[in-house]
Amino acid sequence: MSTDQAKSRIELEVKNFGPIAEAKIDLRPLTVFVGPSNTGKTYLATLIYAIHGLLGGRQIPGTRSAKGYRYSSWRSVPYLDDSDLESIEDWVAGVRKAARQSGRDPLSQINLGPRISELIEKSLHNVSQDISGLHVELAGCFGLSDITESLVRESSKKGLSVTVDATVEDDTEPRQIFTLGLQCTHSECKHSIGWNDSRAFTVPLKSADSIVYDLDAEIGGREIAEISDLQEEYSNLVSALVDNLLNVALGPFGETAHYLPASRSGLMDTNRFAAGVLIQNLSRIGIQGLKPIPAIEGVLADFLAHVIAMPSNGQRESSSRKAPTASLASLLEDHLLDGEIVQESTDSGAPIYSYKPTNWKHTLPLPLTSSKVKELAPLVLFLRNIVSAGETLIVEEPEAHLHPAAQAEFATYLARLVKHGV
Repeated sequence: MSTDQAKSRIELEVKNFGPIAEAKIDLRPLTVFVGPSNTGKTYLATLIYAIHGLLGGRQIPGTRSAKGYRYSSWRSVPYLDDSDLESIEDWVAGVRKAARQSGRDPLSQINLGPRISELIEKSLHNVSQDISGLHVELAGCFGLSDITESLVRESSKKGLSVTVDATVEDDTEPRQIFTLGLQCTHSECKHSIGWNDSRAFTVPLKSADSIVYDLDAEIGGREIAEISDLQEEYSNLVSALVDNLLNVALGPFGETAHYLPASRSGLMDTNRFAAGVLIQNLSRIGIQGLKPIPAIEGVLADFLAHVIAMPSNGQRESSSRKAPTASLASLLEDHLLDGEIVQESTDSGAPIYSYKPTNWKHTLPLPLTSSKVKELAPLVLFLRNIVSAGETLIVEEPEAHLHPAAQAEFATYLARLVKHGV
């Protein structure tokens, strides 16, 4: 199975999940949930966010970053004995020979071989044993200590079921290669991660050649007395192969997701209050002791953490991955907002957000602006500072407080976001 031109198709199936009796979704680069209120759209969006957290990890300011399945491969490779090292050495020699003969033809593939495939299977198994289950992620996203009582559909006798199937499609027959499962009754949850038939994969020669190039750079021309001296370097090579396969198998779930909740405009208005309460409580720990802070939904907490830690306009992070989304943020300001969203730091660290209409000399505090500006301001800020190409952006109620004409224009804008890799 080629990981060069192969594409991962992700199918999500749920049963007895909150208000949802049964649903099956083929996730696409642009997926829209449409339906009446209280039918489970937010449940599905939160579930997708939780799956991203489990598989792709997330980066939340002021907290320990969760790395997830996708980024755990570096520490999952089993110990390599001499036989393993010799198999890897033979494979490396085969890659070098193939690269010379093919001239790095982008269509050329190279087999992993049975021993390396076995090492990859063990690595994937080690990772799946080392990370928390989907039920833990879901509980955090919904602000619950346990999902068995709150998220399992009340009338269900069989319990909650979540299945994520990743199928790779290329010029041959489709193959199901990755499965994530969750089964919950009203008393317990069982989580599973499965990798199906890693031996069906071949690696693009250009990817294999790049991995071997990195190996040579790591060895650095030093003299190797025994093959066991390459334990670390060959472990890194296997890890790189695992990463290459996961990149295709997990598809978009292998990257970070960002969630803009339906209550985003209200949260923007209260971000300074939230930061002030935290700072005040922390400053009095020595006098009063640490008081318990009520838990909120994880998706709201993650959003607030980003809003509170947002850099000022003059401190924006620049990178090749953020450049396309930053330009789209400016486009949104020009065409839909007719003005600029301004962010400024304060002595307390909590940012101040305001809106500067086109051709105005002064700004308006965000709470004094129209509901349209309040709704779209978080999207501008996330695209400008946080979201990168390749990542997933979940927007609840994107049409809220927009005039029908603006809704149509915004739909076109979302399609453009997808075209730029979000």
